[in-house]
Amino acid sequence: MPTKRNILNESNKSNDTAYFKVESALLRELGEQLVGSIDVAISELIKNSYDADALSCEIAWTDDELIVKDNGHGMSLEDFKKYWMTVGTSSKLKKKYSSKFKRDLTGSKGVGRFAVRFIGKFLELETIAINYKTGKKDKIIAYFDWQLIDNDDDITLIPIPYEIIEDVDDETGTILIIRDLTDSNKPDPEKVKKTKENVIAMTSPFDEFKKILPDSYQNKSKATKADPGFSVKFLNHDKDDSDVLSKEVLSYFVARVKIKPEGGKFRFTLEHKDKSTLMYNKLHGLGKSLSKNVYADIRFFPWREGVFSNKLIKAQPAKKFIENNCGVKIYDRLFRIKPYGIGDNDWLKLTHDKSRSLRRPRSKLGVKYLSMEDEVEKKPLLNWMLNLPTNGQITGAVFIQSDSTSGSDGLIPSMDRQGFVENEAFDELFELVRFALELIAKFDKDVILEKKKEENELKLQTTKNELRETIQIISASAGLNDEDKLRLIETYENAIENVTSVEQYDREARESLDVMGMLGVIAGFMTHEYQAALTKLQEVSTKLKKLGKKDKSFISYQQEIEDSISYFNDYIHYSQAYIHRSSKPSYDRWKVLPRVRHVVKTFFGFCSKRGIDVDYSEIPKDLLSPKISLVMYQGIIHNLYVNSIKALTSVHKEDKLVKIKAYDEDGSHIIEVLDNGPGIPDFLQDRIWDPLFTTTSNENNPLGSGMGLGLPLVKKVVESIGGQITLVRPPKGFSTLFKVKIPCKKQ
Repeated sequence: MPTKRNILNESNKSNDTAYFKVESALLRELGEQLVGSIDVAISELIKNSYDADALSCEIAWTDDELIVKDNGHGMSLEDFKKYWMTVGTSSKLKKKYSSKFKRDLTGSKGVGRFAVRFIGKFLELETIAINYKTGKKDKIIAYFDWQLIDNDDDITLIPIPYEIIEDVDDETGTILIIRDLTDSNKPDPEKVKKTKENVIAMTSPFDEFKKILPDSYQNKSKATKADPGFSVKFLNHDKDDSDVLSKEVLSYFVARVKIKPEGGKFRFTLEHKDKSTLMYNKLHGLGKSLSKNVYADIRFFPWREGVFSNKLIKAQPAKKFIENNCGVKIYDRLFRIKPYGIGDNDWLKLTHDKSRSLRRPRSKLGVKYLSMEDEVEKKPLLNWMLNLPTNGQITGAVFIQSDSTSGSDGLIPSMDRQGFVENEAFDELFELVRFALELIAKFDKDVILEKKKEENELKLQTTKNELRETIQIISASAGLNDEDKLRLIETYENAIENVTSVEQYDREARESLDVMGMLGVIAGFMTHEYQAALTKLQEVSTKLKKLGKKDKSFISYQQEIEDSISYFNDYIHYSQAYIHRSSKPSYDRWKVLPRVRHVVKTFFGFCSKRGIDVDYSEIPKDLLSPKISLVMYQGIIHNLYVNSIKALTSVHKEDKLVKIKAYDEDGSHIIEVLDNGPGIPDFLQDRIWDPLFTTTSNENNPLGSGMGLGLPLVKKVVESIGGQITLVRPPKGFSTLFKVKIPCKKQ
């Protein structure tokens, strides 16, 4: 570093003067709002070093001065006059890559050099570059008194003293010595520490994130020499251990999404710590405004047990690191762009949507490729959007290349260096990154549910094992008599049976209620096929009847077939009428009793043969239905009626009874279906409304086992018309009572 100079005393050594030239761009951009803070100002100066093909940029900050030094190619006298002394120059708009390493140029319009005005009142610029006319190196030293410059109305008339020293042996590069620091920029330990963290973060993405970038991202294929990289160092300050932490802590992620361009689209890959293979690996396209040269690496660190345990770095420092580096940040040619992912910035709408419990994807890609069932949306335990990461749970980098070309429709930096112009390209960037976070929410929730299922299965198995061990202990106990043993063992065996029932239920697939709609198509097909089969069966019955005249043993078979044909015909007639009415729904009011009688008649022969009585005598003859579809009304009664029949068929008892009631009460139409079958155990009563759950068995049941669709369908239908169905405590003599309440609209 150079020694401190008194630039006012040495200004007489200059052998020439230079003048500012003002372009129109300055009128739009000058002002302290262009930098706004010490870290932004330093970052702008570091960008200049990077553009100059420097390998390093060193920063020294004391009470008196701030020095920025690099080992880049420096400025020749021509460059100094043409570019440094021209405010708002457009040279970097014409020249996109650095001369030696072909780096993408990060600055634009030459405003960054005026960041020094924000830092202090005086600047001494020292730059060494090759004089291409002589092939030797020249040193230029220039002096800027910003107070003197600011006091003149026309800055083009203010002379800037400089001196030239020819044929020097020093290495090329540039040194900026900023003196007489403004009060707000005088250093204190906390400010230096914070500024250092911000500057390093703004100019040096973690190497873990940069691994996603290909060599071509930095145009290395065009370079005359391989780019050895660029580093930023703060001198005379504590060593930064963030690089040591970053490599280890960033590997602790629970889920990680990478975005890479491929074939004009973007490939999204998602990996999860609990899965050995990628959970998502697909290509998706967007519009054409956003450059396809976009890369992203986003990692998810939920505050969940086990995330930071058993790691090389203890949990507290790891959590602190994530807290200090959280958010998804955007890097334009490896330089971070404020304000994205900094502090409480919510550019991805994460905080906004979490606070409002948004239950569906926001991104267009999420809406298209991450469909959500209505049932999933309604259930907080299943809705994966409620698992959307917060800003504090993620850390990531998005690497882009902006375009400052006039008239560009790509990503364009705003004038105040705060973010990008909100245009179609930025909207597409939002869509890409937001979709990545919705992928994390979806697939992490899948893993959570899967683990929960495995845990439940383990708990159930453990419970069963413990119950069995208890039975063994009871059996071997010498302190219990045989009666007590039998009673206790029976109690524990029943408990095992109940646990087994729950375990089996949890394993069964829960299909969408869309299946129910498909059953209507199947019913229509089966009705037609049954008719064809019954025609043949009728022919067999006729032949058996003739054979019965010669051999009496055929008579019983023939009678059973006739009874079956009768049952089938009744059911087919009912099904045909149901399907016909479904295609032409009517919403007139009609008498209830004939409709109930029609439903009961469908299974009259079946019930009669099995000793099941059906009572609907309490239904008033003149009772009218609510103004709903006839098919809907009959369908409700039919499902509840069949459930009762199946329950009674499975038990052996006398006086089997199904009772159907209908009446009006307090502005509602009530339907009740009761039976004195085995009833529904308390621990199953909440589950009977779930699709594919059934309490009936197909063993020795001519109606077969239910599919577990009847009650969920009835519930869905009843609720669709504003009603409700409940399982209520039955009166004496009955074990089950389903009560349907349908609001009566004003007729």
